[in-house]
Amino acid sequence: AFMTFSASWAARARKPPSVPKSKSEDNSDSDESKSEAGDEARAHISPVPPGLLASVVVFGADGDLASKKILPTLFNLWRRKLVPRDLLVFGFARAPMTTETFRKHIFKCVYHPSQPQGDRKEFLQRCHYQSGQF
Repeated sequence: AFMTFSASWAARARKPPSVPKSKSEDNSDSDESKSEAGDEARAHISPVPPGLLASVVVFGADGDLASKKILPTLFNLWRRKLVPRDLLVFGFARAPMTTETFRKHIFKCVYHPSQPQGDRKEFLQRCHYQSGQF
């Protein structure tokens, strides 16, 4: 199964997406998306097959690194369809917290007024929390 996945992805990756490039487009790694067409092009060549299930466990989910880097990055990858749409995010930390409180925390981490609220709501429904000792 891995070989057929690799071969099919390699064949798709060789074909450049048919998205016209703008003159002002740069190759920066910034989180700011200049166009939705670019997101669609990246989703087209994504190595993630549709229907693939995945889970991510974030240890120290209430910490600074998770809040500023990991959770916003997971959201942006999910929004751009570069990870499976069925992705589940499990936060794990020592602090006692409910899943709803964790979702409010994630909302604060990923909030940007230019993004549609529906994307955030859908992503937050995929996030869960468990407290415990490491």
